[in-house]
Amino acid sequence: MLEEISAHVDGEPCCTYISKDGAGHFVKMVHNGIEYADMQLIAEAYDLLRKGLGDSPKQIADIFESWMDTELNSYLIEITAEVLRQEDAETGKALVDIIVDAASQKGTGAWTVQTALELGVPSPALVKQPSLADCPPPPFSAEPPVHSKATRSLSRSRTATPSSNRCARPSTLPRLLPTRRAST
Repeated sequence: MLEEISAHVDGEPCCTYISKDGAGHFVKMVHNGIEYADMQLIAEAYDLLRKGLGDSPKQIADIFESWMDTELNSYLIEITAEVLRQEDAETGKALVDIIVDAASQKGTGAWTVQTALELGVPSPALVKQPSLADCPPPPFSAEPPVHSKATRSLSRSRTATPSSNRCARPSTLPRLLPTRRAST
């Protein structure tokens, strides 16, 4: 019955039996955690394009739509482009500009990160990284406080060299942004 009512791609149902004892719920939890990381990346790309380059929501929608012809093609990118094109009927402003900038969580993202830590699985895209503004000056000691086996393992993976700045994080976003054309 579930295969009949599920979405189908190339004639195949987007539905499968995972295992017993809640395994499907576990897979869904991890899926949600990964999806939250995708949404965060989309939000960061939007913020860079909007505040950094001054693009309008409609211009950003065009950029996101162009990504649909690349390896960045995803449902989240598609619906984000669609949302960015929406205008508020009362004010005529971009809908994204009048929506309250706040979100809450149900817990699946946090559970995914907690489980990854417990299993020793790296999950940097799922973990909120501090911005440089949130970070104190680099400490004299390269080792952060250690509270558990999981955090010790994570600490060792993040402190490859004594001079490393744990607050700095590499960004893969610039390679995803379109090349800006010169104004004519």
